Amino acid sequence: MKSIVVFVLAVTCAIVGEVHAQQRMIGGKDTNIKDYPFMAHFTYFGDPVGNGAVLSDTWVLSAAIVVLGTPTSAYLVLLGSSDYRNGPQKFQVERKFLHPEYVGYDYNLGLAKLARRIKFSNVVRPIQIATDSPDYIRLTMLSFGQNDLGTSHLQKAEFDMSVDPNCISKLKEYEAKLVVQVGHGYCVTSPGGRGGHYFTDIGAPVVSSSNKLYAMFSFSEGPGGVTVVSVATRLLPHKEWIDKTMARFP
Repeated sequence: MKSIVVFVLAVTCAIVGEVHAQQRMIGGKDTNIKDYPFMAHFTYFGDPVGNGAVLSDTWVLSAAIVVLGTPTSAYLVLLGSSDYRNGPQKFQVERKFLHPEYVGYDYNLGLAKLARRIKFSNVVRPIQIATDSPDYIRLTMLSFGQNDLGTSHLQKAEFDMSVDPNCISKLKEYEAKLVVQVGHGYCVTSPGGRGGHYFTDIGAPVVSSSNKLYAMFSFSEGPGGVTVVSVATRLLPHKEWIDKTMARFP
């Protein structure tokens, strides 16, 4: 079953963007979990598969592609450490929910319900979803994903989130463009004019300086490097689904 899921992930990544040996999180710098205590990392059968954000003492938000696999019990959510390989708190996933309209590009959101409750501390705390969703905003993206140094330390980098037609025009696939055009996603660019992500950045939270959650990294097209754009899922348009799903299983 694990090999099947790895195959599915590989095919999905091939659809939404080629995976190459590239830098990710252009301009990314190591940061401390105490500054971003909502940060989560997902593993599947022990392999890193993506990021997430703690929303409550039992719920973690990520991208749908991160939680596609079965059995659900093979997923662990790692919390409370600046390096997910160094003493994180581990929580088994009890249930998972993909957005019912997820089709590979749009609605790329998934929720994981933990098998036991989180005890909050200065290194593990929830984050609130922002109540606004401007069309142009500079935000911070956070990821444990693979990087050019091969480390597992939490990193952050600033990116511009927009619906800029010039940015959208750089997306190759019609379905990718449509995610942004209908208001469900942001077109993502680096302020320095460069971009690039590994697929292990999937589910990376995108937050404001006041730690309000605006979006989750969804996918990148192309091999990365100079002038590459990507897409992040805006959360406010999907907040009703998030709230209703969490309310069903408090």
